[in-house]
Amino acid sequence: MKKVFFHLLGLFIAIFLSTGCTKALWKERAITHNVYIEKIESFMLNPENGGVIFLGEKYHYIFDENEDLNFLLAHRKSKGMVFNVSDGYHSTNKNMVMSSFSVAIDKSIADKEIVDWLMKKNYTQTKINFPIYIKGTRYIADKKVNAVAQKLSKVFVIRVSEEEVGQDDIAIKILLTPITLFGDGVGLILGGVGLIFDGIGSIIK
Repeated sequence: MKKVFFHLLGLFIAIFLSTGCTKALWKERAITHNVYIEKIESFMLNPENGGVIFLGEKYHYIFDENEDLNFLLAHRKSKGMVFNVSDGYHSTNKNMVMSSFSVAIDKSIADKEIVDWLMKKNYTQTKINFPIYIKGTRYIADKKVNAVAQKLSKVFVIRVSEEEVGQDDIAIKILLTPITLFGDGVGLILGGVGLIFDGIGSIIK
């Protein structure tokens, strides 16, 4: 009987301890976020993959290609279109960055190519907030590059939610931007030349 009692007692103690450890681990892994303000000074196209690049005061954000965004940027001179980047949600996890925002489009005054494109995507209403989701990598900004890069007609500000790195997490170093100086302009170390979107500042907010 004593053997059974001690066996059960040991089992209960083991369960109690494991429960306590689980709670401790859960608390340690709680994710917290800090928000920082970023001023976007230039807006570029990545010639390597067709993605967009935000040149910020603190960081450079190099995004992967997004076909929908590329199409809208190619028709950026159309009337009735505004990229609501400042009102979007932007977040980072170590060196990775994710951004979601909408493009407000008024089909009643937009170019026919945009209207037809939206109809194919089953957007039948007149006024649309088209969602854009992009992800990529952030790099430490180079002030020399920022000084030379062609500026937007106005600086727009975004709020970035940054995941706080825990004590037990492996620290990932954020690298210096691969964008560098080429003659009188800027480009990528990979070999392509970045293209500035002329006049895009008037349709970004």
